[in-house]
Amino acid sequence: MAIARWKILDGKTMEVLREGEAHNEIKNLGLAEISKLIGAGLTATQFSALALGTDNTANDPTQTTLIAEITTGGCGRGAATVTNETTNIAGDTTRFVKQWTLTLPFTINEMGIFNNNSAGGVMLGRLLIGPDSLVATNILQAQYDIVISRP
Repeated sequence: MAIARWKILDGKTMEVLREGEAHNEIKNLGLAEISKLIGAGLTATQFSALALGTDNTANDPTQTTLIAEITTGGCGRGAATVTNETTNIAGDTTRFVKQWTLTLPFTINEMGIFNNNSAGGVMLGRLLIGPDSLVATNILQAQYDIVISRP
């Protein structure tokens, strides 16, 4: 299970303007990469980055990228803080946390987890978080959890 929570803040007052939550699916290539991470002697790259995009195309398990990833205006892909947390059983959740401070306005629709901090790589998951129109100076704080357990 994957779930994301986000907050949009006024960059000047730090007032929470909006917040939300969404669930998503893990993508086919993401599942394959996880399978390689489990097995000794197999080659895979750990997931470490969050990215934002502007497209609202429905989720599909075969998607390999965000449909319209943002690379400018303070919304570019980058390293997340990654921690091990507890949701249902001890240590069952990998949490990715990232904050973006916008320098240009965007309508955000999608967010994804990747195993490359700048471009390319394997997309673990993608979810729809919008549409949400942000202005320059808004701050988007995201927490994206991958839960590996039975509910």
